Amino acid sequence: MLHVDSLNPQQRRAVETINGPVLILAGAGTGKTRVITYRIAHMIEQGIAPGNILGVTFTNKAAREMLERVNQLVPETRTTAHGTKNSERRTPSSEIPSRPTICTFHSLCVRILRQHIEKLGYQRNFVIYDESDQLGVIKYAAV
Repeated sequence: MLHVDSLNPQQRRAVETINGPVLILAGAGTGKTRVITYRIAHMIEQGIAPGNILGVTFTNKAAREMLERVNQLVPETRTTAHGTKNSERRTPSSEIPSRPTICTFHSLCVRILRQHIEKLGYQRNFVIYDESDQLGVIKYAAV
C-alpha cells in the first residue's frame, strides 16, 4: 500500500487523480518527482496496466531518478530507462512483466521516429547529430 500521508493536499490530489493528464508546475525542491512517481505507483495500485503509463521528463538524470523511485515504490515492476527490455536480458517472454515507460522527451521522440519514419520515406537507422557533430560536418565541408 502506498503511503500518501506525507504529501500535502495539492500533492495528494495530483497523485490520486487518475482520469486525464495532470500538469505539475512547481519550483525546485518542492517534490515534483516525488508526486509523479507516487502517481505512477498509485495508478498501478488502482489496476492501470504499467505498460499503459508514460512518464516523460527533460533530462536523463531525472528519468533515471524517476525510474529508481518507481522501482522502490513498486518493486515487482521491472521498469527500464530508454526502452531496454527484459527480453534483451534473455528472460523468457512469459516472465516479462509489464512496466511503465519513463524517459526523456528526446528519447521518446526518437523511439516514435524509429517506429514510423519509413512512412515519411526515410530509413530507421538515421543519426542525430549533436552540436559537436554538426560543427565537424561544417568544418569538413568547408575544406
